[in-house]
Amino acid sequence: MPHVVLEVTDNLPEAAEVGPLLAELAKAIGGIESVDPKAVKVYANVRQHWAMGQGASPGFCHLTICVLSGRPLELRRQMADRLYSVLRSHFSRSLASGLASSTLEVREMDAQTYRKG
Repeated sequence: MPHVVLEVTDNLPEAAEVGPLLAELAKAIGGIESVDPKAVKVYANVRQHWAMGQGASPGFCHLTICVLSGRPLELRRQMADRLYSVLRSHFSRSLASGLASSTLEVREMDAQTYRKG
């Protein structure tokens, strides 16, 4: 734990190079207090089909950080800030050119019902 999920549209040039980004995200979150680097899971879904609202950028990159409930708000903010910086750096060309928008959310998973083995 945690899980980090990248959603990206395949029209972004940087989408072809997500491997190094995933490694960088794993390192970034694994370096945060109370995160066991061995428990980090980072993966990507490159979307071939999507639709955007009128006037929106034609593509997007979105990061979801899933952590067990009970983590302090300040720690979740630290995770969000650190990983959002990595995300925006990787997709900087697409963001600067208006080809993409970027978003990030932190989701809490219920520690009482989460299972792993």
